[in-house]
Parts: sequence; C-alpha cells; structure tokens
Amino acid sequence: MTKSVRGYVGGIVGLGSLAAYWVFAASAPVSMPLLRAAICFATLTALCELLAYKKAARSESGSIAFLPMLASVVVAPHWITIACLALAAVVVEANRNRHAPIKGLFNLA
Repeated sequence: MTKSVRGYVGGIVGLGSLAAYWVFAASAPVSMPLLRAAICFATLTALCELLAYKKAARSESGSIAFLPMLASVVVAPHWITIACLALAAVVVEANRNRHAPIKGLFNLA
C-alpha cells in the first residue's frame, strides 16, 4: 500500500470515529426497543454480507447489506445501532481472509 492510500484510509477512519462520537454525544439513554432494533439490524446486515453473491465472469462480489444499514438509520438512530453494526462488520471481516487488513478497516469505517 502506498502512503497516500494509508493516509486516505486513516482520514476515513478518523472521520468515522468523529461521526460516531457525535452521535454518541447527541443520543438519549439506551432503551430496550432501541437495543432490540440495533441487534436485529446488525444481524440482518451481517447475514446479507455473508451471503454476498459473485458477479458473473468477474472476481467481484455484491451484497444487499446496505439495505438493513439504511433502514437502521431511520428506525433506530442511536449510538447503540452504530456499535452493533460495527460489531457485525468486524465479524464479517474476520470471516473473510481474502484481502488485506487495511481493506477491512476501510470497510468498517
């Protein structure tokens, strides 16, 4: 990896961390319905990502994992949702040994 790619990924990680902290600071206390929604959407996201499909005649894959992520922003906009989605992303990236760790960090951010 070049220095500029590492700098770019570092910037994305920093901005993602700042955004997560901003949501944490602005959120109300955690309630049980929000926690259940966050866990449900994180589980759906991980499942969709693990069931990614291969595109024809290419080494690429696609998934619909963005759909539960977007739905979680509307249904349960809370810091606990971000934490659950991040945990789901870590589980999925740990399951994939196909690419460099910096790619997994970028996907997480």
